[in-house]
Amino acid sequence: MTYVLCSSIEASHRATITDLKWVAKSSEIGHNGEIIENPENGHKQFYASSLDGSVSFWDLRYKKDYASLDLAWRPFLRVYFLTDYLGSSHRDG
Repeated sequence: MTYVLCSSIEASHRATITDLKWVAKSSEIGHNGEIIENPENGHKQFYASSLDGSVSFWDLRYKKDYASLDLAWRPFLRVYFLTDYLGSSHRDG
């Protein structure tokens, strides 16, 4: 299997990803974290949790071509729950 898109290191998790799940087909997560009913009925978003204490939400709907998004794709929302296993937080500015 070959990848289609890759996020930049700066936009990625800082530790091992522990879980990856699809957002329910009939829902989507808004940019403020609210759950919204999605009548389009299909998987468009997923989220990944990591040992860095964060959960990142990713959207698969693109407004640009794939080539321009490679290494520029980033989560639209990141939530921090814990500090990482080294005892520090890696929050973006």
